[in-house]
Amino acid sequence: FNDYLNRFSIDEIKQEIKEILYENYEIPAQECEISVFTKFDEKLQLSSIQILLSGKSIFKNPYVIEEHFKELLGCTCQVFIK
Repeated sequence: FNDYLNRFSIDEIKQEIKEILYENYEIPAQECEISVFTKFDEKLQLSSIQILLSGKSIFKNPYVIEEHFKELLGCTCQVFIK
């Protein structure tokens, strides 16, 4: 049951990240894949996220995106190009 709840939360986080990418960087959902990594230290926390860009979105500045999410989420963010 805990795995199910954690998975549901991770899917929501991925969706929210895709919405932020679209609103701030005009990256459509179909041009990004999100991986979310968590850790449990008395409560569930984000440890890092990875964003894989494809299509025309590969021309966006990955360093700006990484810094944005690092500040927003307080965890490591890595952006990769497909």
